[in-house]
Amino acid sequence: MEREPIINECIDCGHMMTGPEPGPTTCSVYLIPSSKWRIGNCPMATHIKKEPIRVAKLNPMKASKRNIKT
Repeated sequence: MEREPIINECIDCGHMMTGPEPGPTTCSVYLIPSSKWRIGNCPMATHIKKEPIRVAKLNPMKASKRNIKT
């Protein structure tokens, strides 16, 4: 199976590669890069900053006191 060329979302990724022969730029990880961008961001994209999901910790004692006041 031959590799498909990258799409616009893949530009500036660290997994871009060009073959020894002239031709389109391809992805070194996936054969079909457009399939990884259908649902959302590519899991191997190096040019996208992934921010961690912050979950606020809530003290149960303080939460119970807040419920009494209201």
